[in-house]
Amino acid sequence: MVKFNQSLIKLYFKFGGINNEYMNLNIIYRENIIPVSTEPIQLLIEFPAKMILDISGKNMSSDTILDENGTIIKDKHIELTKVIIDNISVPDAYLKKWPTLHGNRSSYFGFNGVAELEFSEKNSFIFLLKTR
Repeated sequence: MVKFNQSLIKLYFKFGGINNEYMNLNIIYRENIIPVSTEPIQLLIEFPAKMILDISGKNMSSDTILDENGTIIKDKHIELTKVIIDNISVPDAYLKKWPTLHGNRSSYFGFNGVAELEFSEKNSFIFLLKTR
């Protein structure tokens, strides 16, 4: 039997490191903890859903390199670069303001903490329509 609220999700991340050291990322979905590396993560989810992105491993005093003017020139970070739901990409404009970390909406994670991806609609069709 087909469940219209189930969808295949692919998440793509980019890791920026300092001295070949990178932040850690685990996705928590329905009490399952999924470690993330540089490979895309593929999950079958049921709408509505919430994914937790548990981000750690950044030393705030040494993992951001500044120039003499205080401009960031290198930063240990994780970036959510692409989300595909049932073979349809979430638009970049929506992706950049979708995740929430420390009250900020951004797909760039330069802090330790817990970010949320909320899939608040009944199914992927309605969710994807609202991202446009």
